[in-house]
Amino acid sequence: MGRKHEEIDQNRGKRLKTLIKDKNMTQRAFAEMIGYTPEHISSVINGRKQLTRGVAEVICRKFPDVSKAWLLCTDDYQTVDEAMTAFKGKVGELGDALDNIIIAAAHSFNYLIVSPENGDTNTAFCLQNKEGGVPVPVTPDERVDIYEDIVDYAALLLRKCIRKQKGYPGPILRSVVDFGQRTGKT
Repeated sequence: MGRKHEEIDQNRGKRLKTLIKDKNMTQRAFAEMIGYTPEHISSVINGRKQLTRGVAEVICRKFPDVSKAWLLCTDDYQTVDEAMTAFKGKVGELGDALDNIIIAAAHSFNYLIVSPENGDTNTAFCLQNKEGGVPVPVTPDERVDIYEDIVDYAALLLRKCIRKQKGYPGPILRSVVDFGQRTGKT
């Protein structure tokens, strides 16, 4: 059976072209650096091939400051720092609280949060087992994902609390009830 046809997102190619220009590289040098052919990179930039999640991950490993979400056109923050600044702006002073939640979560399964060695910019922080072992690196992109997941999960839990309140019929049923009251059909 053939591969499912996926529409090519031309904006991904444009963003790849922007990245290459911002890094002051040629397409050939960029392709060699990430382990792809210049023809493949050209095809992505010119809209003949899709910039896939896998290629974006390879790019982000070579350029840890670049946001995978930006490359894949799921947000507009080109760098991880821009994404972090925007996210912390959304949550305000909760940024420190989110870090504390991560620390508490790590402690709950016997890990500590430690700084990356030698100023490693590919790593936001590391998880270190309290009993030793090799630290597990967490990339800046992964840290942003963790923050967003914490906020999403907290919102889910809050919605559950609201739904449990006596007499709260839930969003769909409430809309039906509201419609019935407005039209006199309850």
